[in-house]
Amino acid sequence: MIPVTKIPVTKNPVTKNPVTKNPVTTGDGETTGDGETTGDGEATGARRAARLRVDLDAAAHNFRGLAKWVAPARAAAVVKADAYGLGVERLAPVFARAGARDFFVASPGEGVQARLILTNAGFSGSRIFVLHGLETREPELLIARNLVPVLNHAAELRSWLEAGDHPFALHVDTGMNRLGFSPDDIGAAADLCRRSGRSPDLLVSHFSAADENGSPENARQLTLFSGIRALFPGVPVSLANSAAAIEIPESHGDMVRLGLALYGAEPLAPRPDRIGLRCVATLHAPIIGRRRLTRGARVGYGGTFTAPADMEVATVALGYSDGFLRAGSPAGYAALRGQRVPILGRVSMDLTVVDVSACAGEASLGTMVEFLGPHIRVEDVARAAGTIPYEVLTSLGAQCFRVYAATGNGEA
Repeated sequence: MIPVTKIPVTKNPVTKNPVTKNPVTTGDGETTGDGETTGDGEATGARRAARLRVDLDAAAHNFRGLAKWVAPARAAAVVKADAYGLGVERLAPVFARAGARDFFVASPGEGVQARLILTNAGFSGSRIFVLHGLETREPELLIARNLVPVLNHAAELRSWLEAGDHPFALHVDTGMNRLGFSPDDIGAAADLCRRSGRSPDLLVSHFSAADENGSPENARQLTLFSGIRALFPGVPVSLANSAAAIEIPESHGDMVRLGLALYGAEPLAPRPDRIGLRCVATLHAPIIGRRRLTRGARVGYGGTFTAPADMEVATVALGYSDGFLRAGSPAGYAALRGQRVPILGRVSMDLTVVDVSACAGEASLGTMVEFLGPHIRVEDVARAAGTIPYEVLTSLGAQCFRVYAATGNGEA
């Protein structure tokens, strides 16, 4: 626990929209059985063999569990980057049905898309915050779509205030040094708001090291933000992301922005999951080749793996053109029937070789191999590739063929 002053919760009541009980919309994609639908109605002949399966019930479960964990703070769903690569068209309505009333996106374009999706799903009253503020757009675009910009500098603030009386948030930079008013400039922003008779709907900042247990930077940012909020009496505040939601309860304030954890990744791995998060994304691809290597045989481009003894290997129809990171080759694993099998050599454009010596009897042509799921966590894939779960998910989602699953029991 970080020994700093807790952010007090603003007591202003917040109007809640009624939950719409619509079933999950599956769109015009092909039905694949067992409650699964494809994401885009793509012609089956053009489809690659690898499949990224997105469990909508698990996503709903994760939102509800996290919302309960952070209560009485509001739980907002971060759906930027196409819902972390897993499909905002499907997941934004799932989070709304699970209770989300606030959403965060990166750009105005993402905001326009999210507004259309949520309105079509019956959630036209949802608040959608745009983290990039206006970018280079005119305020009218955001006003027309009822989007809430998170304003990051004085020029944006002046432009927005001049456009009329519309909701907005202010971002203060407490240590990330990317976007937001500096601590030296935020006082002038508060003065400008007062002179205009306007008040932001939310004051936002962002931890730079919430996933680093005990980092002194977290305490420094929290203390700084707690002081800055005094410039905006009565304004709700939002500082915590997924990691802070779990690890730094004194940072919850009025609203917590839930991102990575909604999609089943443990933001504090390898520490134990305390929320009961469920796996949302699983990646499988079929074995399309089998062979026996003799001692000394080399595998893949550059022959970076040399067989230390005779061994059984399988070639799987998955590669970096599917978004599976090539950087994970030297240390990565897959799973066959629940048993871990090492990746051998380099991941190539559309093929990956795995060692099936320990389970050769299970490695038949057509057998599906797990590269992400209950046995191969997204944190494991990220660690092997020397990266973070965010990059793993967004890389896969941008390129891999997606299938959506829900039980149909109303949870999602």
